[in-house]
Amino acid sequence: MFKVFIALLIVFFPGLTFSQEGTNVDYSQEQLSKARQKQDDTSKQKMKQRQEYLKVLKKIDPELYQSEKEKLDKYSEVDKVVLLFQSGRLSLEAAKNKLYPLLKSLMQGDINELDKRIKDAEFRLKELKEAKSNPDLLINKRISQLLGFSNRPSVNLNK
Repeated sequence: MFKVFIALLIVFFPGLTFSQEGTNVDYSQEQLSKARQKQDDTSKQKMKQRQEYLKVLKKIDPELYQSEKEKLDKYSEVDKVVLLFQSGRLSLEAAKNKLYPLLKSLMQGDINELDKRIKDAEFRLKELKEAKSNPDLLINKRISQLLGFSNRPSVNLNK
């Protein structure tokens, strides 16, 4: 974790000098340039993978392709905004203003699913409370799952 923190410091604060366990470390512009190049290469690799995915999807399911393309275009825009902010070419306020509508549209499905997720969590909480008061229910449920009865009510094996 410490190394990750140091790497982030190096990337975002060029020329930074710090000490680790009494050893003074000074990163050169060449090292910083290599780190930035590696980050750029990773971004390019991600983009290439996205393009390959879309190419295959276009042949298999054109409707899903269009939906995924729009989503990936928005993610690319998110990446651009973040990079502009990180490089200091975009203010915090401008970055937030650009990211909010992009993320809102990307997360709309999650937002719409909140009621369902709450109901699922409440149901799971009820199951856990029942299992706490009667551990045999949990054990029997697991036995049913292992024996292939997971879509049916638990088998009462106490009889």
